[in-house]
Amino acid sequence: MASSGRPSASRAEPCAARKHLPFLFFCPRTLRPTGTHAHHTSRKKDHEMPVHDSENDIRYDELADPIMPASAVPISPAAVARSLQKLQRVAEPPAHRGFVPADFQETILQWKRNPSLLLGLPIPRFTQLTSALGGIRHGELTVFTGPTGAGKTTFLSQITMDMALEHKSSILWGSFEIPANMMARKMLVQFAGQPVEEQPDAAIAANLRKLDRIQFMPMFGSTSIAQVIARIECYMELAPVDLVVLDNLQFFLSGQGDASGDKFFLQEAAVHAIRELATRRNTHIALVVHPRKPAASRFSRDAEELSLDSIGGSAKVTQEADNVLLLQRDPSRGLLRLDLAKNRFSGALAQIHLKYHPESMRYTEAPGNLGGTPQRREKARPWLPLQKNLEFEM
Repeated sequence: MASSGRPSASRAEPCAARKHLPFLFFCPRTLRPTGTHAHHTSRKKDHEMPVHDSENDIRYDELADPIMPASAVPISPAAVARSLQKLQRVAEPPAHRGFVPADFQETILQWKRNPSLLLGLPIPRFTQLTSALGGIRHGELTVFTGPTGAGKTTFLSQITMDMALEHKSSILWGSFEIPANMMARKMLVQFAGQPVEEQPDAAIAANLRKLDRIQFMPMFGSTSIAQVIARIECYMELAPVDLVVLDNLQFFLSGQGDASGDKFFLQEAAVHAIRELATRRNTHIALVVHPRKPAASRFSRDAEELSLDSIGGSAKVTQEADNVLLLQRDPSRGLLRLDLAKNRFSGALAQIHLKYHPESMRYTEAPGNLGGTPQRREKARPWLPLQKNLEFEM
């Protein structure tokens, strides 16, 4: 019987509205795109393989519907395996290339033209510390330690308040040892330069409003590091934060962990999380850490001055830190000094003698400081006190 010229049911002609639509499908054997346009294009090129190498192939480009009908023969696992092998042969591996020194040419030239790009924000009223440290740079972690009652919180309170007032910096305080209301009172005394009892009520209200760039986290005492990081992240989602102060590491980790090994593990995990946050969020974090307590009294003449080895906990604290500041205080010897014991940025170390003013609760740099200007690490090394082999307790 002669053919009626009509297409068979298995190879229905596409409807007129869809005949010229650029539907693309892939032949399961040749892995070449097929479709109304792709099929005719491939036929025009003699060097290309035919779209269909057998009469038994399914003509996806001639189906009335782009979805494979239920009567179509499924592709065998062997055909799928061959298809994957072909894809692997023709696929190009992604280019993984590291950095070479020439990649930083433009950045280095910018630093050469404008050296101030390498420096951070100046520390108000501490010109020698700013000169040695290079300012407060974003993305760094500063570890600050000193004997109990030496004035670590008071010193950081003054610095953060002055930065908020002079540089309009956004400050976030995590005070886990001293309640937030007592911290606000301390800053008020430092701002006015006189006790709160001597300040008029109207002046107190006006001065407190001027400190609105300083925020205190609603946390106190033992707090997990996950909660601390989450709270800081919440503040950073709302507005940029230039400086974060965490006072102190031992206090917000207290009561967590059973054995001493657990405490060291918790401390290392906390320091690592804080370090990662400073880098990822490009903010400066000041972390207060208590030193180990020597056998001798902290105010006796036999007490050793603090060094990098005096910081409590594991060695990861000083390893992760970009800067380490040691507040040396011994009233029996009239000692009040700030030591820059680590400076990853330039290697400059310094010993800066301080003077404390109890009426205003402020520190100032004393004249005649030793090593107040940047020095090479080799030259600065003799400034640091030599440590004897002493046993310390947590």
